[in-house]
Amino acid sequence: MLEAQPRPEARVEEPKVKQQLLGRSTVRQVIFHTSNRVARVLIKPIATIQVPPISLPSLDRGLIIATNHRSMLDAFVGLIVLHEWNVYPRVLVRADFCRMLIIGGVLKRLGAIPADRVGGGTEQASRELSAGAVLVIAPEGRITLPKERTKGIGNIKPGIGHIAIVHGTPVLLVALLNTDVCWPRGRLFPYIRFNRNERPDIRISTRIVDVATAASAESVVEQVRAGFTELLLASS
Repeated sequence: MLEAQPRPEARVEEPKVKQQLLGRSTVRQVIFHTSNRVARVLIKPIATIQVPPISLPSLDRGLIIATNHRSMLDAFVGLIVLHEWNVYPRVLVRADFCRMLIIGGVLKRLGAIPADRVGGGTEQASRELSAGAVLVIAPEGRITLPKERTKGIGNIKPGIGHIAIVHGTPVLLVALLNTDVCWPRGRLFPYIRFNRNERPDIRISTRIVDVATAASAESVVEQVRAGFTELLLASS
């Protein structure tokens, strides 16, 4: 009698999302890792931060990460959050920043996409999303003052809606609270607090906004605005 041969073990492939997020070691990832370490050192005497865990959706249509913008500190917090989530995104930034001598070179190596007021960068962003990339956007377009915010959020620019509806790309809202307490707009440097108990706690909350390909850009903007309002008011 012939003995039954053991079946070869099925090869389990890593989920597509994980492969796309982690990828291979690249210059961009090395810069992100280095920037994360610098951000953690700089933020330590300024504030405390706890990054919530996240379950990311499939990247078949890419992913847009949208964050509110209240302070220069948002960039440092963003680096820490993205590193914790193992995400190495492309970032939509103002075109004039990309032309700066030193900052521009760093932004390009971080995968920045230059954007302007006439829609520059939108086509490149759409191509990246169609390939399953993660794109970071600050849909308010600039740092907002308290008086410019309605129900916690400033005016949402239509660009995020136009980009999201091309492929029906979901939007991950990342609401940041208290960064402006640590580093208000108009102040050259953030407040340094040597007493740990006096450091503000930067609160982070998230929500996914599903986008249909048949949706209008205006409806996406309204969903983003409503989502931010609920997250920010609930955390305040």
